[in-house]
Amino acid sequence: MKLSVALAAYNGAPYITEQLLSILNQERPADEVILVDDGSTDGTDRIINTFLERYQPKNWYFFRNEKNLGYVRNFRRALSRTTGDLILLCDQDDIWYSHKTKLIEELFLSHPEIRVLDTSFQLMNEGGNNYEVPQKRGWINNNLLRAVPNREGLARIPLGYVLQRNISCGCTMAFTSSVRNVYLKHSHGRIQHDWEINILGALQDGLYYLDRRLIRYRIHGNNTSAMAKAKNPSLLSYARTILDGWEESSRDFCLRVRQFTAPGYFTRHPENRAVWMRTRCLSELRRAAVEKHSIRAWAREVWLYRKLSSYTDARGLLLDLLFALRLDRIMKLWKNS
Repeated sequence: MKLSVALAAYNGAPYITEQLLSILNQERPADEVILVDDGSTDGTDRIINTFLERYQPKNWYFFRNEKNLGYVRNFRRALSRTTGDLILLCDQDDIWYSHKTKLIEELFLSHPEIRVLDTSFQLMNEGGNNYEVPQKRGWINNNLLRAVPNREGLARIPLGYVLQRNISCGCTMAFTSSVRNVYLKHSHGRIQHDWEINILGALQDGLYYLDRRLIRYRIHGNNTSAMAKAKNPSLLSYARTILDGWEESSRDFCLRVRQFTAPGYFTRHPENRAVWMRTRCLSELRRAAVEKHSIRAWAREVWLYRKLSSYTDARGLLLDLLFALRLDRIMKLWKNS
């Protein structure tokens, strides 16, 4: 099995050398490493070139964009240059544990049903010190996922779940070349690349999570939003935090569901069509409740939620109800008080 690593970089000078070293020192070396810099202005490209000249790793390839494309298009460009059977995504500021590639390859070889694999991660701060977040009851993966892994630490994630929320950070992902090809052919770049790839895996009943920490994930000023859901706020605190973006969230949910209508998505697993259609109906009801203040739509949403069991956090239903009852205006006044 040929392993490819795709790393998209932008202004990562303070941390990228540590990341590159952790890739280089894997017990199972990657067969190909694709590095794409998105027009950094802090010397990231020079650091990468210096690293390559010093260590001269085999089959490492570096490309630099003439103009900034943004992180989704930059990752897409990196993916388009990979040629491996298995692709591992990589951020510029993390550190991989030395057994990561070896363990992931073994899992894909022993479990051919896996199409996309997400793993857990160890949090570390800007200075490189590990830390933990308070764990919510029934949740795993730093409070990003509600699932029960088997003895191997694996859990299959159904389509209805991942349509609602992403399950891990993109920098923990590995997926097959067939998923990469579908993504490159059909994606319009309208949603996060890692979320979209996770949904593609779930459409094939092949999205799995491994409850093993294989990287150290760095939290700093440029990426703290990625872990916003790792906290455990009260309902009122939760509402105050996300109230302003709830309407946008409902629109994004509709967008994610509508995205996967291309021919061939449901060919191999037609049972997922029913899940997708119910979830699409749920997303339209959410928009009606939130944007049109329809209490009837909210009531139908609750009924469908019980049938689908795809809402991963019942607090979302309560926030939808606030909008349906037009109480969001009062909440916004309270939020600003």
